Amino acid sequence: MHWIRYLNEVTNAPKPANDAAHKDLLAKAIMQQDAAKTLEALFDQNQEQQSKLPMAEQPAKLATTLLPYQRQGLYWLQYREVKS
Repeated sequence: MHWIRYLNEVTNAPKPANDAAHKDLLAKAIMQQDAAKTLEALFDQNQEQQSKLPMAEQPAKLATTLLPYQRQGLYWLQYREVKS
């Protein structure tokens, strides 16, 4: 609890009225930290899965080089076109 008071003094944040308010702030901070860790894990998992998606070949007549996510999108478009 002392470090919360120290942070309040350093940041000039308004001080909670009582210990219950301190506990509430601490609980909210912990929940936010847990949510941030969960989002980071989901992002990492998504990046890993995305890297495994199939990619179309670079079109020979296209002057610019497509980035990997663009080649993945092109693959999906070509797949949808053939499937229709």
